[in-house]
Amino acid sequence: MPNSREGMTAVTLEHPDGTVRVVKGSGGIRLVEVRMHEEGRFCSWARCETRYPIALIEAILGAKGPSYVCDDIQRDKNPKYVQTQLNNDLLSYIDPSAFAGRRILDLGCGSGSSTAILGRMFPDSEIVAVDLLPEYVAVARAQVEHHGYDRVRVLLSPAPDRLPDGIGRFDFIVLSAAYEHVLPGERRSLTARLWEALIPGGVLFINQTPYRWSLIESHTSGLPFLNYLPAFLTVRLRVGSRNGA
Repeated sequence: MPNSREGMTAVTLEHPDGTVRVVKGSGGIRLVEVRMHEEGRFCSWARCETRYPIALIEAILGAKGPSYVCDDIQRDKNPKYVQTQLNNDLLSYIDPSAFAGRRILDLGCGSGSSTAILGRMFPDSEIVAVDLLPEYVAVARAQVEHHGYDRVRVLLSPAPDRLPDGIGRFDFIVLSAAYEHVLPGERRSLTARLWEALIPGGVLFINQTPYRWSLIESHTSGLPFLNYLPAFLTVRLRVGSRNGA
């Protein structure tokens, strides 16, 4: 876990890979500034603003490292980021009113950004979020607490191809940028369990996954034509882009 040094107007969170400085602003806003120890080391966002408490920012830093602290904050805060994707991917097919009072499974919720957004989009729905990593589950639970959601639960997954026992059945199941992280040998078992967890007439959304033939590899690198290259060149270019080469 990172170490913190608190002063009058700022808190400095230390991590082996970098430093995160959180400056108190007006109206409960905090300015977050990230500085990586290694020059040229990948960092998704170097600055951002948030209303997150220090404890939640520190939990994100411990779970994801400094390079993704502001990215995690932006996923929840910025309506043009993940929320736009969820709006397009879900509401292009189903009317928003159909979600009211229904049960939604957010599988592979990660650190809870998608869960927080689903909670805003569908405040009358019961949402169950599930992830495999305990450190991500802890952050997701802290996010739920921060937002004050009383119809959202976050559970730890027992295995990549299983769901928690007694989870029940759902009207909608959402896998946002998650299915591609399930190994091919696990997908058959997981998919069968997901169909079993859907009520008759329920909908399974698999969204934000990489598209093999897209001209731009938008899932991780943002590089054009990366999907068309042989694996050894893809890895070299991908690592180079992360390190600023």
